[in-house]
Amino acid sequence: MTRELARLDRDLKVAEANGLPSFLVPLAKRHRAALDEVRASASPELKLYRLRDPFIGIETLRFVASHGAASQNLAAFESVWNDERRTFDAIEPVHGTALRRALYQSAANRGRVLALASLPYGRTSAPGEGLFYLAEAEGNRLFAHFVASLDDTSVGDEPAATRGAIATAADALERETLAAYDRQPTGKTTIPVSVRLKESRELLARGWADGAALLLLEARLELSRRNGGTTHATASAPRHDGSFASLLGELSRDQKSGQIVSADVVPLFDSLFDAGSGADAIPFKAPVVVTLVRWPYT
Repeated sequence: MTRELARLDRDLKVAEANGLPSFLVPLAKRHRAALDEVRASASPELKLYRLRDPFIGIETLRFVASHGAASQNLAAFESVWNDERRTFDAIEPVHGTALRRALYQSAANRGRVLALASLPYGRTSAPGEGLFYLAEAEGNRLFAHFVASLDDTSVGDEPAATRGAIATAADALERETLAAYDRQPTGKTTIPVSVRLKESRELLARGWADGAALLLLEARLELSRRNGGTTHATASAPRHDGSFASLLGELSRDQKSGQIVSADVVPLFDSLFDAGSGADAIPFKAPVVVTLVRWPYT
C-alpha cells in the first residue's frame, strides 16, 4: 500500500506538469488530500476502501493529461477509444475478503459501463467530454486490477449477504429515495443516492452480491446524510464479523458521519443476511420496459 500511494503521488504530479484542463485542476488538490486520509487510516479495510476514490481520480487525470489531442478531435478520440475498449470486458479472479471482492466488482462494472457510454457521449457532446468519461472508465479498470493483484488468498468464514435480502432492501431504499425526491424535486440531493442504487442493481443482476451490498450501504449513507440525520432510534455495532463489519466499525468512529453509520448503515448491513428473503430472488420484478436517454450515473 505504501508503494502504491507513492506511485499515485508521482503520477498526480506528472499529470499536473503535463497540463490539465482548467475544470480538472481543483481535483488534483482534492485527490492529494484524500491520499493523506488513506495514510492516516487505521485498518487495512479502511485504507483500501478510502484508496478507491483518489486512485480512480488520479488515474483519470493521468489519462486525460496523456491524451490531450483526443480532447480536441473526434477522430483522435475514437482512435483512443478503439485502442482501450477491448480491455474492459476482462474479468479477473479476486481472492480474499468480501470487501475486496465488492471493491473489485463495483470498479469493474462501472468501468465497463462508462467505457461503453463514453463513445456516444463524445460524439454527441464533445470529444473532450467523452475522453473524460473514458478516462474515468480506465481509472476504474485499473483500480479493479489493483485489487485483484493484492497478495492475499485468505477467505475465512465471512458470511455472505443474500441476493434476495439485497433486492428487498434496495426496493425499500428506493421508495425512501423517491419520497425524499418528492420533498425537494429541484434540489438534486437524491442524485448520489440514485446513482448507487442503480449500480447496486446492475451488480446484483450480474450475480455480484458483494458489490451490490457495498453500493447499497453507500446509498443508505448518502440518503441519511441528505435527510439531515439518522432514521433509526439507536446506534449499534454489526452483529456479523468480517471485512464489511470491520469497515463499518472504523467508519462509525468518523467524526462527521459516524453516528449515521452506526444508526442507519449498520442495521441495513445486518438485514442483508436474512435467508428468509430468498437467496435466488429476482432483483427486477416489474414487467415494464422503459427506455431512457440519459448518462449512466446521473
